[in-house]
Formats: sequence, structure tokens, C-alpha cells
Amino acid sequence: MKLWSTLIGSKLFRLEFLTAVIGAGISIVLARLWGPSIQGTWSILNNFTSTLVILLTAGLPAIILAKLRRSELHQSKIWNQTILYAITVGIALLLILFVTKDIWDISFLASELIYASGGPILITIQIVCMILVNILAAWMDGNNKLAEVSRLRLWLTVAWACCIAALFFFYQHRPEKFIYVVWYGLIIQSLIMILVMIYSIPNRQIHDNKVTTPQSVVRFIYESGWIFVLADLFQKLNYKADIWFLSAFSTNDQVGIYSIASALSLFILIRPRNAQRVLINTFKVDAQKENHILIVAEIKTLVKDTFLILVVFIAGSYLLFRYILGPEYLLGFPISVVLLIGAYMISITMPYSAYFVYLQKPTYNGIAATIGLVTNIVLNSIWAPRYGIWGVTWASLCTYCAITLALYLLFHRHKALHSHV
Repeated sequence: MKLWSTLIGSKLFRLEFLTAVIGAGISIVLARLWGPSIQGTWSILNNFTSTLVILLTAGLPAIILAKLRRSELHQSKIWNQTILYAITVGIALLLILFVTKDIWDISFLASELIYASGGPILITIQIVCMILVNILAAWMDGNNKLAEVSRLRLWLTVAWACCIAALFFFYQHRPEKFIYVVWYGLIIQSLIMILVMIYSIPNRQIHDNKVTTPQSVVRFIYESGWIFVLADLFQKLNYKADIWFLSAFSTNDQVGIYSIASALSLFILIRPRNAQRVLINTFKVDAQKENHILIVAEIKTLVKDTFLILVVFIAGSYLLFRYILGPEYLLGFPISVVLLIGAYMISITMPYSAYFVYLQKPTYNGIAATIGLVTNIVLNSIWAPRYGIWGVTWASLCTYCAITLALYLLFHRHKALHSHV
């Protein structure tokens, strides 16, 4: 895929890349404004909410997308059940948060904000909104409106950047207040996105009369959603568990520094993830040989493209930590170099992961993610208490190596088993 071509994949990549750049700029401004300690608090909160969103979304986006593409979804019925599901999840989560916060200290999981005024309520609203955004985005994608989602996210990010720039002058000396303004703003942003996507989704009665199989949200989750959940959850935890280990065994300052370095390293995965999405839509049924050729070609392209991005990001990382964020964040530069190398290794395995998604075999991705997660937990348990931020960093690199090797071996094992077909 040529980066500046007119293909829809390239257009989506440019939209998402621009959105990510603006979002990264916002994160840098915030980190510079409120310092490493509050940045750590913010990172722990985001880690908690995004992880729960993965778990509570229950694999529904992948299932809904697949069924929409095959015109096998009773859209109006499932839409109503999705809303009911989100409301039920919100009520249950709110009750759990209110009970647990008075029994155990869960600040290392959910940050100190869980104990602030309105903390559980705000976290619940944010999680429910994110669940609906993920499901609606899949719905839009299934109706070939993914570009609209990307454009909407871009404009909302631009608007939020303008708000941050204006509010910077009011709260630069009151970071403890500013974190709440940012929190409220993100929730409002999600609500706007939900409303616009609901309005943009075409008539949900389409294809309803053609669907005869029993359908319900609970049935989807029971039959195959949990597999997608575990695969996706374990994959994401490989990028998130580090924050929790640091939060449990180190200071919020180190969490804040590590969170910026980690976010920077994962930024280079935008190009490979876009390639993954394009490949899923390019693979053909009963064309195994051609599909394998596509995978090999895309990996070769990613090896070159992502390496150039890696070099640029290492240089940019030095400038960022040395001259923009300031001396209190300087440790983040060597940390980011190690994490960038690990992210580069992960990036070139994205085509393998895409192929398993296309084959509707999430178990393969789940196995690789599980191997990585076990590696992550074991090494972090040993190194995080002893070496702090550096222990977590080296554990992450080993995790990325384990995932890369696992995906490579699983792909070639699957290829050998089906070579006769």
C-alpha cells in the first residue's frame, strides 16, 4: 500500500495519523503542564478505563462488523439490545466501584481520582461512552462509513486541542483542577461522537427481513464474543500491565515518565495497524497461496517503512524529552528507545495477526497474546519491585519479543497444516 495513494486505506491512514499527531500534541502539552506526578495519576486512570472497556465491550464490535458485512444482522433488534446492555453494564459497574472503594485501596488500579468527589460516577460514564463508541464505530465500518468516523474523530480532536490551548492559560498554575477539566472534556467529546454516529448510521431496518437465525447480544457474547474478548484483552494488557506494576511498586512520577515513553513507542504502530485493516479487506476466500504472498509482501514493506519511522521517532524522542518536556522527564528518552525497538518488532507481525482475524481464528492471536502476557507478568513481578522503571522497560521488551516469535511460529504452523488444501 502506497502511503500517498488514493486508496481508501491510505486515506484512512492519513486521517488517523493526523488525528494521532494532534492527540499526541495534546498529551505532551498536558504532561508539560501538570508534571510527572499528575501525569502518572492520569495514566493510571486511562489504563483502568480502557482495560475495562475492552473487557465489557465483550467482543461485540468484531461480531457486529462480521455479521453486517455478510448481511446477517437483525440491526434494529440488536441495536436496542446494545443500548440495554450498555445501561446494565453501567449500573453494575457503578455499584461495584462504590462498594470496592470503601473496602480496598484500588488507587494503584484506578488512580486516586476514584476517591475524589464524583469519581466512580465519572469513571462509569466514561467507560459506558467508550463502549458505545467502539460498538458504533464497528457499525459504521460495517456500513462502509469508517472514513466518516475517522473524519469525525479528527475534527473533535482539533476542537479539543483548541480548548486545551485556551484553558492552558487559566490552569497552568492549578494542575490539580485542570485534570478534572480534561476529564470532563473527554467525556463530552465521547458523547458528541456517539450522537453524531447514531445520526450517521443508515436505516437499521435494512436486511432485517432477511435474517431468520436467532439473535441477541447475550447469544453473540456466549457463542464467540468471549474468544474475541480474551484475545483482545490479553493483547492490550501486554501494553497496559506495566503501568499497574509501576503504580504498585514505584512512584507516580515514574509512572508519568514511563507513560509518555510508552505512548510514543506505540505511536509507530499506526501504519502497521492500518495495513492490518487493509489486508483483512483484501484477502480472498479459497486463495490461500495468494493470501500468503500478500502477507509476505506487506511484511517486507513494513520492515522498510516502519524502520524509517523508527529512526525518525528516536530522533524526535530525544528532542521531546530533552527540550520540550524538560529535565524532570529526561529519563524517558532511553526508556522510549528500548520500547520503540520492541514496538518495531511487533509492527512487522501485524500481517500475521490480520490473517488470523480474517480466518475468524482469534485463538491464534489469543495464544500469542497469552504467551506475551505470561512473560510480562512473570518478569514484571521479578524486576518491577527491584529495578522500578527500568525493570518494567526490559520486561516490556521481552514481552514484545515473545509475541513476535509466537505469531511467526503460529503462522508457519498454520501454513504447514493447510498447505495441502
